[in-house]
Amino acid sequence: MENRGCTSAHEKHQDSDNQSDGTSPNSSSGLPQGCSLVNKRRQKAPGCQSRNDNDGSLQYSDGWNFSSSDPNGLIHTVHFTQTPGCAITLMFNASSITVFGLVPSGSSPPQASYSIDGADPISPHMASTSQCVPNQQLFDSGNLVAGVHNLTIEVTTASKDQPYILDYLWMHMAIHRQTRYSLLRW
Repeated sequence: MENRGCTSAHEKHQDSDNQSDGTSPNSSSGLPQGCSLVNKRRQKAPGCQSRNDNDGSLQYSDGWNFSSSDPNGLIHTVHFTQTPGCAITLMFNASSITVFGLVPSGSSPPQASYSIDGADPISPHMASTSQCVPNQQLFDSGNLVAGVHNLTIEVTTASKDQPYILDYLWMHMAIHRQTRYSLLRW
């Protein structure tokens, strides 16, 4: 079995293709100034499945807001919260998961803890930034045993000016390779 992470080489740096789509956010969107919904997402690696923030398999606690630049609310969407303690849960069948969002500008960026299958939570540190950063990797689980898992995200730091903003997730499916031996067996 081969497990390749859901990142590709060009994602190690921010490039001009990951800029906002140039549309200003709707005044009722609730997103911070400068954080418009992005038009382009990172390019997925082979074997990755993308799940948008508005997918029904994501379970949001109270306190989350929804924003979309699409009149139908199907694409260019995010969920965000200004309230520490808000949570998201997701059951997924994969060998790794990566969470992406937008990080608003400011000196106190939002923070969250991430737990897989009830294990001790991991709290990656987000650095302060002078402009809103789209397509930011917020968490990567690393390799997991292929199968059904539960991800819990709990927001630990957020504010009106710097909310936690979830955009999408990647789930990597383990790739089973047939060996020469298995092909030759009768």
